Amino acid sequence: MKKNICLVLSVVVFLFTFGANLVIAQDDFALPPPPDADESFGAPDDIGELPPPPAEEGVSELPPPPSEESSSELPPPPEEESASELPPPVEELAEESAPPPPVEEEEEAPKTAVSKYKVVKGDSLWKISGKKNIYANSFKWPLIYKANKAIIEDPDLIYPRQNLKIKKDFSRDEVEDAIRKAKETPPYEPHSTPRKKLPIKY
Repeated sequence: MKKNICLVLSVVVFLFTFGANLVIAQDDFALPPPPDADESFGAPDDIGELPPPPAEEGVSELPPPPSEESSSELPPPPEEESASELPPPVEELAEESAPPPPVEEEEEAPKTAVSKYKVVKGDSLWKISGKKNIYANSFKWPLIYKANKAIIEDPDLIYPRQNLKIKKDFSRDEVEDAIRKAKETPPYEPHSTPRKKLPIKY
């Protein structure tokens, strides 16, 4: 029993002594070499050749800020570039392409108040009054008789080559009166000589 205890103690003392020597050896290895020792002992070969820190290298080589470089080279804003290139307004285009206004035609000269008509064979005041270039209404024939009483004795009897005046300046009342009297005139009865008394005072 005593031998076993002594053996255990011996082992403990050995381990303690060995561990202490190992720690001392490690501390000695980490110490710097003496001044006369070789400089390369225990240190890396390239300690003096390490490059400077990256921050120190690139500080002076950084390009200037973009705003300083391109401040004078920036293109003008899009509004300024295209302001002079915009097409003219639609109203201006319409004015330029619009055709010129039509030339106003001269108004026809007013018809004369009195015109002439030359009687031909087969004519009657009824037929003449119904012509488009006269009155365009046969019931207005009393107007022709009224304007030509100097050469017409009987409205039923007119002759070729007579030149009748066709007046166009009758008043509305005169025209209405002529139409009324034409409708009141009795039916035509053939005769070759002028009547001394007309059935209606035209």
